[in-house]
Amino acid sequence: MSWLPPPPTPSGERLRPWQAPSLSKKRVKVADLTYIVVDETVGGIVGLSLSPWPAADHVGRLRFAVDQDPVHVAVDLPTLCEFLLERGLRFVPAGPMPEKDERPLFIGTTFAARVHRTQAKVWRKPLRRWIPGRVYDITGDAREVAKLAHYGAVTERWNQDQAAELGLTDIGG
Repeated sequence: MSWLPPPPTPSGERLRPWQAPSLSKKRVKVADLTYIVVDETVGGIVGLSLSPWPAADHVGRLRFAVDQDPVHVAVDLPTLCEFLLERGLRFVPAGPMPEKDERPLFIGTTFAARVHRTQAKVWRKPLRRWIPGRVYDITGDAREVAKLAHYGAVTERWNQDQAAELGLTDIGG
């Protein structure tokens, strides 16, 4: 017997590739994408975590393949911001006030793109060697799913009677 709780996804449960809302109208095959997260920034270097595209269970919770650890790569911050600008995404190093159409590149910023996998641990110019096509900013989607997962983990489930006692079932009142 293990002290670990049982796995959250039963082995027989069918998963589907997660359809990030911001990608739903872009006609992109999400299963071909890599989930890219800004994991850390140290000085002028960005650490990226690259994972196979997550799946979603029947209630929309994200599931990352536990048998495929993320790949971690380092990229020069100005090089990454320049590359993203070439792809139509106006990210700048986090710092003082960005221009009104620019966004700071923070830890947790999340992208989706097709990535050529290699053994390289450091990406240098030209970054299109690894990411030849479009890059999608899915930060809002990723943060929303993370918030839902957090609240789902720290709150208890209420049955219909408990929800009614708290006035949570009266629509339009």
